[in-house]
Amino acid sequence: MRRDDSGAIAVLTALTSVVLMVVAGLAVDIGNTWARRGQLQVQADRAATYAAQFLPADSDADRLELAKGVAFYLACHPVLGQRQLDPTIPSCPADPSSTTLDVYAQDLLDEDMVTFPVRNQVKVVTPWARVDYGFGRAIGAEGSTQRKSATAKVTSPGMLSPMALSLDCLLNVGTNVLGGAGVPFGYISTTHQGGGSPSVTTTWPSGITYVNDPNLNGIAPGRITQQLLGTLPTVQVSGSRWPMLTANQRYRVVFRQGSGLTALTQEVGGSLVLDAGNNPRRVGHIPVVVPALVAATTGTWQVKVVVENLVASVPVSRTYSSDTSTFDVDGLVTPTPVSCGRLLKSPRAGTQANINFVHNLQEGIDHLLDQHPSLVSMGSTLDSLTLAQLQTLLGLTECSGTDVKDTNGVQPGQTPTCVVTNMSNAYEAGFTPGMIGAEGRLACTSDHPCRPGKSFSLNGVSINNDVFGDFVTNPSLLSADTFFNLDSYLDTSLPVVTPQSNLSREIYNSHRFMWVAVVSTAGAVSAVQAGDYPIVTFRPIFITQSSILSGTTPLLDSGLLTALVPTVSTALSLLDTAMRTLLQPGLTDQNGLMVDSGNKLSAVRFMTIAPDALPAVPVDYAGPEAEYLGVGPRIIRLVE
Repeated sequence: MRRDDSGAIAVLTALTSVVLMVVAGLAVDIGNTWARRGQLQVQADRAATYAAQFLPADSDADRLELAKGVAFYLACHPVLGQRQLDPTIPSCPADPSSTTLDVYAQDLLDEDMVTFPVRNQVKVVTPWARVDYGFGRAIGAEGSTQRKSATAKVTSPGMLSPMALSLDCLLNVGTNVLGGAGVPFGYISTTHQGGGSPSVTTTWPSGITYVNDPNLNGIAPGRITQQLLGTLPTVQVSGSRWPMLTANQRYRVVFRQGSGLTALTQEVGGSLVLDAGNNPRRVGHIPVVVPALVAATTGTWQVKVVVENLVASVPVSRTYSSDTSTFDVDGLVTPTPVSCGRLLKSPRAGTQANINFVHNLQEGIDHLLDQHPSLVSMGSTLDSLTLAQLQTLLGLTECSGTDVKDTNGVQPGQTPTCVVTNMSNAYEAGFTPGMIGAEGRLACTSDHPCRPGKSFSLNGVSINNDVFGDFVTNPSLLSADTFFNLDSYLDTSLPVVTPQSNLSREIYNSHRFMWVAVVSTAGAVSAVQAGDYPIVTFRPIFITQSSILSGTTPLLDSGLLTALVPTVSTALSLLDTAMRTLLQPGLTDQNGLMVDSGNKLSAVRFMTIAPDALPAVPVDYAGPEAEYLGVGPRIIRLVE
């Protein structure tokens, strides 16, 4: 007898359909859960990277401001199901500074939903989100709650080097040279050896007629400060027993320094004034404008008075005074402020102390440094301080026992706010291998290659030869020379903020671009002994060649003044030479690197770049980075 199985099949089919529907429902619920998890992770990632722009957050007020940034992002980009569990999430305000975010932002901090693993990192945990199950309820599963976290960090493009600049040193130089406009360059050096230029022996040519009259009593004033630009000073040459001139004679004053073919000689004429009584002493004096070359060249000059005989206004013979007067030109700068930078003793994890300096030069300091709390107490940064506040900063002396110093005694979680200048022979010896050795910072290596055609050989090592002008995108808008004058250690708005669009992003990859700390006191750069000094701020520098000082534009446009006053570029070059002599006589300039006779590095010439002038960092940037330094462009990336 044949059985009819159709009923059983129908039941089985129904059961299978139910199971498939449940499985499909569970799959939908699980899919929704995973989708929600993905949405939460995106929310966490973006909230963390948004909040990182508020780093570093050192005070309670700073941390609340950052948490408000997180609250702003969460309120304006909620994930479905979050407000269901947490109705305290506020509505999206117009901007993150809104006071409607204050309470929720504080809750985020109190509940550890916004934390700071290290100073330049922020971790964000999202609010819980509810995922209600549909078909899952058939098996007793009502739904699930989800949350995600992300950590973001902020860094600066470029490496932080174990060198520091002195704020008051820069102030001194900037207010006393080139008519108060400041100088566009400085030096980071080892210990000053100073001493100025060697004494110059001056001899006068043979074959010239020397006479005892006139006698010279002197020059008033007998010395001036080196003058490169501006109105040249007038001095008065005076004496006795001056001959009475005929209609075909005239006086001239001759300045001379040195001997042989290299001697410098400058002449200038003047009017003779004899005393009214024309007594037998025949007192005379001539006011003369100091020649530009004399005013610009430091050292002692010898001066003679010449009586010139004329025929039809043409000189045919002359006699020189036998005796001389001396006239001194003092340098614009002294050995104390000439070098605005010093080497730092900075510890490095996992290496011996005696090679820390070399590694930190080659690879950058491997830990964070921070501004001194005195800046925080002012509620501002260096770039916005008033003159009075700057004077307060300049009054800071060496760091006290309560300050965090950059020494091997720094404890985990501490950030040094004081740096240690070190003048020891070991650190000076490390300057050469750290900068221009085979693996030095400026060396062209496989890991850090130089651009084609941008290298030269020094001590058998291929050294980077980038020029700042290589990274100026519009020279007509911002030439290498004028760029210097647009920058300031104190205020990037004086006289103008350099347009960011005019510097190429490739500058970050240059071996010669790096960051250094700026410290408060001159003692950090003028004293030989080591010391702990407070960090005021940080500045990007570019190690530059002397060619960056070149140019042809004269200060004055035409006429006699143009001939008498050196061009800006000539003035800078003369100043550069004088400064190098003060650093250490006999230094050779190797494309911005000052080396002694043994090719040991003694100093580097640098220019500063206003932090606001630096270009935005490219998305695919893969160059060197430092922990964010508080000024300049930020690189924000997810850590996890």
